Amino acid sequence: MTNEGRVRPPLTARLRRSHWIALDCLAAVPTVLLLAGATWAADHRTAHVLTRLVLPVLLASLGAIPVALRRVRPLPAFFAILALYAILGPTGRADAVVFAFPTSYVLYMVAVTYRRRVSASALAAALLVETLLGFA
Repeated sequence: MTNEGRVRPPLTARLRRSHWIALDCLAAVPTVLLLAGATWAADHRTAHVLTRLVLPVLLASLGAIPVALRRVRPLPAFFAILALYAILGPTGRADAVVFAFPTSYVLYMVAVTYRRRVSASALAAALLVETLLGFA
């Protein structure tokens, strides 16, 4: 008996939640590289001591955790990435464009899982933080 006449559902319909979480963890790898690399590039000329650079790079690397866990708890992951950006923003070590990637990636999951009012409030909070810290 063969499956020639049977049409299989698309791959996205066959993936389980654990598969999607694994894909989010895989997406966290370039996020860590992007955030840590951007923080290193912004500070490597001004920091003469390597120990001054370790903490900002470590904090920027923590931005990958909300990206990896965005399907488990989307709203707390979103606020965690905003809080991290608020911590790194005033120090001048975080670029608004660099933090826009993980923020928007996590914000998308908030938009598709929560009500419109919650999603709009999260978007307004993200725009407020990005505007305040990006132009400050």
